[in-house]
Amino acid sequence: MKKIISLLITLAMLIACLPVTVMAETTDSFAGGTGTKSDPYQIATAEQLKEMRDFVNSGNGQNDDRKYFVLTDDIDLGGQEWTPIGFTEGTNKYAFTGTFDGDGHVIKNFKITEVPTFTNATATALPEGTTTVYCTNVGLFGAVQGGTIKNLGVEDVSITVDNKPQESAINRVGALVGRLTGTVTNCYAKNITCRKLDNCAGTNMSGFIGVLRGKSTITDCYVNGFDVDAENTGWITAIAFVDAAEGANNDSVITNCYVVNAINNRVTKFYAFAVDEKGGDKAPTLNNCWSTAVDGSGAVALHSRGNLGATKAGVVAAMTESAGSTYTVDKEKNAGYPCLSFEKKALAPATSFARGDGTDKNP
Repeated sequence: MKKIISLLITLAMLIACLPVTVMAETTDSFAGGTGTKSDPYQIATAEQLKEMRDFVNSGNGQNDDRKYFVLTDDIDLGGQEWTPIGFTEGTNKYAFTGTFDGDGHVIKNFKITEVPTFTNATATALPEGTTTVYCTNVGLFGAVQGGTIKNLGVEDVSITVDNKPQESAINRVGALVGRLTGTVTNCYAKNITCRKLDNCAGTNMSGFIGVLRGKSTITDCYVNGFDVDAENTGWITAIAFVDAAEGANNDSVITNCYVVNAINNRVTKFYAFAVDEKGGDKAPTLNNCWSTAVDGSGAVALHSRGNLGATKAGVVAAMTESAGSTYTVDKEKNAGYPCLSFEKKALAPATSFARGDGTDKNP
């Protein structure tokens, strides 16, 4: 009897310790934080960003459920191949559902040239005995479902789509998000290169959001530098694409956004802003959206709407004079185009100056 009681006590102690161990492994992966709104997980390095990605993409797909993350420093991924944060496998349970606050920082210099895959035995849509999940929506974030991304810049992104086996096809490409059902605000994308090889069909590419779904919102965002080369096998947009197959109606809204320096080669279905391939009620609402590009989209050009073929001065005036605008203009930054309020001049180290620490009281 004593042995049984002793065994039960030991087992109870082990079970009691399990949650503590799991939580320690989670928080120890990041620079700090507990994942709450008041104390978000802190991401400071490339390694921690990968840890966050693996955290979201693993387990039962619920790890990031409404969790909060904040970037505490700029991250240069050094040209590495990138596997997106969040993905879909027939359901949305592995999509990113939390809040990612870039806090005015930049994630840059990554590429996607291979179809990303995940090994996940719990994926509900996989055939029995199969553990490989193909990531069909790619970008920094692959899929966002009810999540929020804000105050973030992505730069120097290169994505090449070369789908050979149909089962591993990439369907939606966006430098920031492959498929968005959620909110993106105060973000930008610069120097984005997308290539779609000739043997690839049915892939839609964007310099920002691959596909926009449901009641999503994109506010105070811009794309500066989108170079795309693709055959006429999909829809190319600088900001976002809306697919009729993604839902009967689309109530998405894009506000205070602009596109400049968009270069397209071999593309006949090119749009500056969001487009629905069938038009009508599925095209999102565009408010104060401007572009120096002119659509090369033929008969359905009206679906893009917005203010196309704008001048630089027109873009500057529209963005900075709009109500509640977060844009500012610095002639030495962003080639004189509007900047988001968090974009600051990169100052030399304080030791280069005579004195001061850069604060308001001690410049």
